Amino acid sequence: MLKVLDAVSRGRHATIVSAEPEDRSAILGAVRTQLEATGWRTIHVEAVPPLPGAPLAALVHAGLRPTQEGRNGLGAAVDEMAAAVRGERTIVLVRDLHRLDPTAWAVLRSLQQRTGLLLVVSRHPRSATAEMPSDAVTVAAPRPSIEELRTTLAELTGLPVGLALAARLHAYVDGRTALARALVENGERHLGRTSGEPVDLVLTGRGLEPVLEDLVGDLSADERRDLEMLALLGPAELDAIADRLSPESLERLERRGLVEEIGRECPRVLVRPPVLADHLRATVPSLRRRALLGPAASAPATGEPAEAGAVARLLADTESHRVGLARTAWERQPDRDSAVALLTVLESAGLERELHAVLAGSAVLPGSDRAVVEWQALRWRHAARWHGGAADAVAGLRRAAKDAVRHGELLLALALRLDVATPVAQRLAEAEELARSTGHAPWVEGEIRLTLARLQLAIGDLAAAGRTVGAGSPSEGRASDLVMVGAVVAAVEGRESDAVRALEELIATALALRDRDVIRRAVECVVLTALIGLRVPRLTEMLDLGLALGLPLEPGPGQYFALARTGIVHAVAGADSPVVVPAVAVGPPGAEPLGDLVRAWDDLATRSATNQSVDPDGHLEAALTTLSGSGNLFGAALAALTVFEVEPSAGPLERVRQFVTEWGTPAALAHADYAVARAEESAGGLVLAGRAFEERGLVHAAVRAYRRAVLAAGRHDEEAWGREAAEELQRLRHDLAGGPADVPGPGASALTDREREIAGMVAAGASNRVIAQRLVLSVRTVETHVLRIMRKAGVDSRTQIRDYLITQPRSVLGR
Repeated sequence: MLKVLDAVSRGRHATIVSAEPEDRSAILGAVRTQLEATGWRTIHVEAVPPLPGAPLAALVHAGLRPTQEGRNGLGAAVDEMAAAVRGERTIVLVRDLHRLDPTAWAVLRSLQQRTGLLLVVSRHPRSATAEMPSDAVTVAAPRPSIEELRTTLAELTGLPVGLALAARLHAYVDGRTALARALVENGERHLGRTSGEPVDLVLTGRGLEPVLEDLVGDLSADERRDLEMLALLGPAELDAIADRLSPESLERLERRGLVEEIGRECPRVLVRPPVLADHLRATVPSLRRRALLGPAASAPATGEPAEAGAVARLLADTESHRVGLARTAWERQPDRDSAVALLTVLESAGLERELHAVLAGSAVLPGSDRAVVEWQALRWRHAARWHGGAADAVAGLRRAAKDAVRHGELLLALALRLDVATPVAQRLAEAEELARSTGHAPWVEGEIRLTLARLQLAIGDLAAAGRTVGAGSPSEGRASDLVMVGAVVAAVEGRESDAVRALEELIATALALRDRDVIRRAVECVVLTALIGLRVPRLTEMLDLGLALGLPLEPGPGQYFALARTGIVHAVAGADSPVVVPAVAVGPPGAEPLGDLVRAWDDLATRSATNQSVDPDGHLEAALTTLSGSGNLFGAALAALTVFEVEPSAGPLERVRQFVTEWGTPAALAHADYAVARAEESAGGLVLAGRAFEERGLVHAAVRAYRRAVLAAGRHDEEAWGREAAEELQRLRHDLAGGPADVPGPGASALTDREREIAGMVAAGASNRVIAQRLVLSVRTVETHVLRIMRKAGVDSRTQIRDYLITQPRSVLGR
């Protein structure tokens, strides 16, 4: 845009060339806004279909109305228009010249030659070149980089903008490159460099939408809604305001004079009063907490430690703020786009009950192609969590990925193809297949390469991860992920200073943005780097933060998250005290510690799935002895929680519960209570654990606890507890319309003949491969049947299928 304005200032015409319609429209709109701000009169000509007998319809629509056109012909029309524009600083902007009627263009060219007015046009690069004045300047539209966006955004807001935030914006506007370019090129006007007014912060009530509306001036309704929902600058803006305002001022803001108070105390802040007032009414309580917490809870720009509990509280405030914004937009304009925005923040905040209700209420609403694909992805991802990666949910995610490709949403397709609860090896194969394909845009290739590198890290192939990251520009892909991979690779290669610098940047960004995903990546990065043997900066602080946020304790798909959990246990123990993790002993960090950990987890999973000998009590006792002996209760608690999946007995778990009581969050304590009750097969304890899960919003975990309570009550004749657990399950199913319908026990869905046959073979100890050979089925088909049996039975392992067959009456096992 600056090149166009420079050409106009030198009295030359300009042609904007871009293949994207949004690109051409947005750049032309930004040029128009800037010209009008400096005193130019602009005439905006749109290419409209010619009307019968009116070849100049586009000019008439733009306000160039020749009153005598019908009687005196086009020559007279040019004379009349020339008289109307002569003597003024007038410029004609033509959008999509290749679509304009040739007669209208001929009249415009004649008018330009007669009066000397300037022309600025946009066109598609493959269109036939219309005759422009010989001195016209042609401007192509290059794609701005993440670093350009980051720099401009930092200057525009007066805030420290991390790579993660810039990358999120960059990924969003990539399909609308004009928005990104306008933000980069037109930022100077909002910095006050042309007006001489200093500006520290551009404050908006609902994220980026008003900022980009000013910068671009030609946003569609869909783009405005999308940008409003992102609210990328919301938390950072709130932090900046809280730094400037005293608690007393914030109290006054709650009572009256919202906008006026901001204006007095922050005179150099641009505000949009109508939006700001509504925004502050909802967020002032969070601002007060932010101000009262003081610098200890601020982003550690100066190296000051951040208290984990304070960061966790601030993150909860931020998530509540984002949910409120998305919920308001959904209520104002309920469609598929606003539903997707609300569902996304509900998923991030773990509000499963409301997420389910919005899914049900938005199933038939209209929306953009991207919104429809994203809605389907959210639906199937939610189904996968309910049913433990059931085959229909996996198939649904793959169909959504194909729809995303068909609509040109390649980045969304990449995320969907890897968003299935499959082993790391299978995900790695998916990423390698994508990496071998060609024809992607550079940013898509960057995302594929980044995903491939992270998966290579997950299997311990650090050398391959280093080669993958080094193969492309560091400006491509999500920046916080690149920093994470880069830190690990730098540590492997012995570049300790580079690794420490990258870790510090990632940690500072995570704490500044209050973003759960970025914080999770920072914690994982600390773990992975510690495993390599590097002295990680602020290790204890980041691990405490991870525990305060519940990150290591939350169940996640695939082995990568299992690696993170076991990795934290090993990292906390230190290089001089080996920790026994499930199935194998892992010594001090060596050449391939990550690979050892993954193999350990795989070995344990394989043994459990094939009914081989597993000694979870032994592994747990060894970990507890090693860690508690060194006084590391945090590590002991996590070591215990890591092996909950293999169901150790109640004795060691009571010790674990003591550790979690002292070190864990309420959610972690609920998990520990559940594990003890499960090991004891206490129906009453499982019901109480389910209620504790519900109180903390962990609905899926509550369903699992109630199901186990029904089974335990049936085995031990605890009729009262069994009835109560069944009632709780029915209540949850009613509240979450469309939730899991399979309740174990007398009301359970009966197994089909084929499922009963396979269940019997599983109970006898046969593997999926053996079952497939005996029944002449594919292994994948057998896996699907086993998952369906588990879902109907309400069990989590193959061993429990055998118990289920023993305890259930024949009427439930078959029709």
